[in-house]
Amino acid sequence: MQRSDKPPVASSIPSSSAHLLLLVVDRSPLVLEGAVHGLTKRGCHVLGSASSIAELDARWRELDVSGKVVLLVGPLLHTADGFAACRWARDQVTPVRVVFITDRCEDPLVLTDAARLGVRACLPVDVSLDDLFDVIKLAWLNQSLLPPEAEADRLTECELRVLRKLAEGKSSKQIAAELQISVHTVRNEAQRILSKLHVHSRKEAVHRAQHLGWIWDGFEVRRQI
Repeated sequence: MQRSDKPPVASSIPSSSAHLLLLVVDRSPLVLEGAVHGLTKRGCHVLGSASSIAELDARWRELDVSGKVVLLVGPLLHTADGFAACRWARDQVTPVRVVFITDRCEDPLVLTDAARLGVRACLPVDVSLDDLFDVIKLAWLNQSLLPPEAEADRLTECELRVLRKLAEGKSSKQIAAELQISVHTVRNEAQRILSKLHVHSRKEAVHRAQHLGWIWDGFEVRRQI
């Protein structure tokens, strides 16, 4: 008979700062059980684990959390699912800090996207439990371990407004008229958007913004972290 039990989920969470509150999400039961066991031994208070974003959200709704939480995103989630978990964390009222384990932790594009989504650290898949625990403690304190250059290319408010109009399929002239700026300014802002998002076309820029969770129903552009 296949075992399907998950590590227990706490229903009442102590608010003491002495507790490192942790959630773990990964596709692999082995990774989940190993992370939960190893990090609990080192002092983390594991609230629960999940194998998908839907399960993570369901478990989160069972909890009554009054303190900061660290979400550990495991290495066997697809990168897109990992970023979905980062967006989920960003949307919570309770502060949820993300530590992301990925085989693409040295990819500048991944690091930049992670920074934009508020991730505190990206770690290699061969990270030791001791090092992971140290990073979780820093993330819990809201310290970022991402390289400064990964956090540098934030969009300005004007660039975000232009991006919204690009998502609506507007031309440079239409955007200029609606935002009451010159066509030259629109084109300059669009070029800066392409550069900051590391893309080559306006269509790709919109796609990247959707990937980052900045654009959804109604083409709304979310403020950055």
